[in-house]
Amino acid sequence: MAGKIENRQLAPEALTRIESHDRVVEMFTHKKRGTVLDIPCGQGALAVRLKSLGFDVSCADIDPALFRAEGIQITKTNLNEPLPYPTASFDYIACIAGIHRVHRLHSALKEFNRILAPHGQLVISFPNYSNIGRRLKFLLTGSISKSVDRTAFHEQHVSNPDAYYRHLLLFPQVYFAMEAAGFRITDVKGDKFKWKSLTLLPIILTIKVIAVLMSRKTRDKYRLRETASSDVLLGGNNLILTAVNDRESQACGP
Repeated sequence: MAGKIENRQLAPEALTRIESHDRVVEMFTHKKRGTVLDIPCGQGALAVRLKSLGFDVSCADIDPALFRAEGIQITKTNLNEPLPYPTASFDYIACIAGIHRVHRLHSALKEFNRILAPHGQLVISFPNYSNIGRRLKFLLTGSISKSVDRTAFHEQHVSNPDAYYRHLLLFPQVYFAMEAAGFRITDVKGDKFKWKSLTLLPIILTIKVIAVLMSRKTRDKYRLRETASSDVLLGGNNLILTAVNDRESQACGP
């Protein structure tokens, strides 16, 4: 218990790229204030910033011992299991650097839809494997990402193997999983603009032309409208998606 108190006296730090938090906070600045679930919340760095904007923030994580944010409630939660919240509990869910850590993606997204209020919004982020830099890396090395080993994980306090799971998740997979879970994607952007990628502009333009020449069936299958867009090709290391459920009002239940 003493160790946990000591951790909370330290300011929470982002456990993902800070530019992802910056972009998400910028997005929430323009949203109507309401209830937000930050899951997985890590140390609570994003939650603190959202709370400062006037949102009513709750947090959840598989490893609550990491949590450092004072004055915010945290619940121990595994995204691969049913979420311990009643139906229509939140106006927003922020799942930043979370869904590629889930091996039951469809179930997690359906749970997000369930606990969101009607027309609630989901904001998620995951690695952008469609940007031009990672595409060229795969062409040259045959690897879409660096290997995930123990050095890639921050210190954790739980032995549950779900806490260490990582999945190479591609945009079309996420798109169709969200669609199947009842979400409609309204915005796709990178966490930052990679100016140095403009040196590869001839390759980028070639990709865009090829995407236009593909059949509509192929464009839809690979979601080329999004993955060949400048926001994705020139986007940062993470993609940030905003989605809404179009569910009508229903009675709250467990």
